[in-house]
Amino acid sequence: MDQITEDAVRRIVEALVEDRAMFSLHDITTLARKEGLTVKHYGHGGVREYVNALLVSPMFVDYNATSNGEFNILHHYEDDVSEYDKDEHRAASPAVKPNLTVAGCTNTPASTPAPAIDDGKVDVDQRGRLCVRAAELRKLGVQPGDTVTVDLDSALISIHSNAPKTTFLVVDKNNDLRLSAGILRKIFGYPAPDRYELVFNAGDAHNAPWIEIA
Repeated sequence: MDQITEDAVRRIVEALVEDRAMFSLHDITTLARKEGLTVKHYGHGGVREYVNALLVSPMFVDYNATSNGEFNILHHYEDDVSEYDKDEHRAASPAVKPNLTVAGCTNTPASTPAPAIDDGKVDVDQRGRLCVRAAELRKLGVQPGDTVTVDLDSALISIHSNAPKTTFLVVDKNNDLRLSAGILRKIFGYPAPDRYELVFNAGDAHNAPWIEIA
């Protein structure tokens, strides 16, 4: 791969890891080709060789590789590989355009939007992700790099949670937080809604503030 192609593939990988998505090396090749990149999967200069070299980088510190009997699935250490959906990334819209630098949440609608409805709800982006913007997260008192919890039973985002089904997400450098399509399906079932209301609760002397996803 030339440098431009390598940079584009790396951005695709970074977007998947940022989402804490589950994916195989074949998924990355599929997403790269969806971006219009000319790449091969196997052999020297292929996606497989390039991404395998990235696995030792710090971005994968919280990731494991587990076989599902067909592929090695790269997944966050808390994820259950049995929940991997091999069709999720095949059906996804392009993750990152080759010449695009991701900076903050864009939440580009998944399809051509109908006339806007001013109901305060937030659309998911092209990959089905919900972005919780910096303005909302600042109400929780968190900063870029801080860890927040998402209660998968109650659809709550908070700084701490004692819930038995909790996932941990890190606020990105733009002080935004992206909830992947997989997380949203765990909370709301399939198919998950494509618009959400984010409701802030200030908490009290006994409870830290939280954001409810509705």
